[in-house]
Amino acid sequence: MAILTIRPIHTDLSQKLDYVMNQRKTTVRRIAGNGAEARVETNRLISGVNCHVNQVKEEMFFVQKRFGKQVGGTVGYHGVLSFPYGEVSAEKCHEIGIRFAEEMWGKEYQVLVSTHTNTDHMHSHL
Repeated sequence: MAILTIRPIHTDLSQKLDYVMNQRKTTVRRIAGNGAEARVETNRLISGVNCHVNQVKEEMFFVQKRFGKQVGGTVGYHGVLSFPYGEVSAEKCHEIGIRFAEEMWGKEYQVLVSTHTNTDHMHSHL
């Protein structure tokens, strides 16, 4: 069974985005093929809902400025959707995180979905 926590962010959103997008934490490596044809495939588990991953900071800061949310108060929210050890693969965890973000926040909010693979349990940051 998954556990969800959501907390407000009152500090710099940039630091939180850097943390959840850390390449060492979001990369899945698999060996494909066999023998001499074996190769390592890598996949970063980061997706955007109503935002583009490559420019997520700029887009979120633009929206913050547009609605006067850059200073003081709540500047965003940080959710973590966690699964017990062995319950889901990294890819399935990421897929569930995307579907959850789409269902929960629809077309109204920007959500970065970043799945961390560096712990014993799979979890997605929202």
